[in-house]
Amino acid sequence: MKWIPACALLFLTLVAPALGKAPSGPDVLIVADVLSARNSLPEPTAEQPVRYVLLGGLERDLGGSIAGFPPTPPAHLREILVQALARSHFIEARLGERLPPVAIVYTWGTALLDTYDLLDVDQDTAETTSTTLTFNQREMFQLLGINKARQRLMSASDTQDLTGALHTDRLYIFVAALDLAALRQRKMKPLWRTRMSIEARGTSLAESMEVMLASAAPFFGREEARPVFVDDARRRKVEVRMGDIRVIDGDVSLTAPK
Repeated sequence: MKWIPACALLFLTLVAPALGKAPSGPDVLIVADVLSARNSLPEPTAEQPVRYVLLGGLERDLGGSIAGFPPTPPAHLREILVQALARSHFIEARLGERLPPVAIVYTWGTALLDTYDLLDVDQDTAETTSTTLTFNQREMFQLLGINKARQRLMSASDTQDLTGALHTDRLYIFVAALDLAALRQRKMKPLWRTRMSIEARGTSLAESMEVMLASAAPFFGREEARPVFVDDARRRKVEVRMGDIRVIDGDVSLTAPK
């Protein structure tokens, strides 16, 4: 067994668990799409991150607004979003730097299926029939990835979860990447988008935006064939893996696992 200074052991004991700690919170429904050819944007890595400018940041309710929620702090949401993007090696460009290739836009708010029950009474039989009109079904299907799910085989439990999500009040955050050069020419060229939402009951966006963005970070810039529910168990799988410890001249270095 190799000797390690006590101070190094103290550092590893105190810091290592904190590095690997996953946030806990509600189940987050993630829908991730890549909207352009893969060669339109190089895959970001730690050695070659993709830089961007952050635009947008508007609150928009899908369907009728849901009352009773505390306001979402925009500055704090922006800060957490920048941190989440950095985890996937998207780095915000600094003032004075060369124009980056990507613009990141985002919105947030409440979402619910906006319906109206239309009653009709037959004049001859006095029978009453009911027809449900839906005003924002397309938006809700996109948010929850229902159209995408219909193109794939899904388990009965996942189908039930999606159906339940459609009929519950939800909170959402939408993040998308656009080609900045095309945007400057007033053209929309989307590169990727990631939608995340949670059930609104018992929480607020201000309380849950950190766990929502932490759950969505691994999906930024990626395509998922079907909607994904990220729960605490799945979040805990994303952990810091520490390599072998080597001692050189009394110093401690960590060798990354291969």
